[in-house]
Amino acid sequence: LSPQFTLGDGLLEIAKNTIQAEVLSQFGMDTYRDPLTTNVVGFHYLALVLVGTVLILFNLAIEYDCFDW
Repeated sequence: LSPQFTLGDGLLEIAKNTIQAEVLSQFGMDTYRDPLTTNVVGFHYLALVLVGTVLILFNLAIEYDCFDW
């Protein structure tokens, strides 16, 4: 997964959750979920942290000539 896809999909899930809760609240249904739970975007944030950390470490390794290319 690319960081751009993960961020975009996470924002889409938050927007979908909010719109769904607003529409269904008119019919007396409470479907709002906390956006920071793992069911909504928790795995997206985890993927962003993991990929971001790996890419930063890779960038630092390249900058400090850790590879013999």
